[in-house]
Amino acid sequence: RGFDPETFNTKLEDITNKPTTEDLPKNYINPDTGEVIHSYEVYVSFDDLNFMQSLPGNHQFTIVADVCYEYSTTAAGELCINKDLQKTNSDVCNVIGAKAITSSGAPIQFTQLSESTAGKNAIRFSFLVSNMGTGEVSRIGSKCSTNYKDKGIIKIRVDTGIKGLSCVGLTDGKVVGDGVYEGYIKLSSNNQREVSCKQELSKEELSDKVIIIRLKGEYDYKQSISQNILVKHSE
Repeated sequence: RGFDPETFNTKLEDITNKPTTEDLPKNYINPDTGEVIHSYEVYVSFDDLNFMQSLPGNHQFTIVADVCYEYSTTAAGELCINKDLQKTNSDVCNVIGAKAITSSGAPIQFTQLSESTAGKNAIRFSFLVSNMGTGEVSRIGSKCSTNYKDKGIIKIRVDTGIKGLSCVGLTDGKVVGDGVYEGYIKLSSNNQREVSCKQELSKEELSDKVIIIRLKGEYDYKQSISQNILVKHSE
């Protein structure tokens, strides 16, 4: 986009929807070193653009390329459970406070995991979902739609593996398995959204231990890049 296709002897459909037939290996993070391992580059070719009009002088055009990816972010964090939740601190862990969390290398990140008690037989935890990249987020499978119902929408999956999990702040939220809750969030104007969950615990689950919580976000992500093209004086 950024120019009239007919001016360059082409059509809009010829410079749109050019999916690559090659596999697109994902970037990933070395869990031991934190190093980001980048995949190789894949190129997409378009028909030649030929300027077909006369110009009395040189003119600069800006060509903008938009790329839409189906993306996912995975994360893992730690939660604390004590045998007696009224005594929030044990020699194993402390129920109250910030918790460790790590996210995969993706533009959407899970951060600021924190935990507190929610009665004798439950804990509560919350986390922040943030767009840390420069692109635009939309509902997974929407082809980077800019419609309000799709824009800023992320499908969230929370997995503790323990029955009795529920979350608030998710649209169409529902339990999809033992300790697995799914729903959708919409990022606010500052590209963030907090999610809060409650985990009920049976007597058998009440013991001094650390459990792993797994998070997943699925979404479409659009990134853009621009390039100036100089067309010189032509008859």
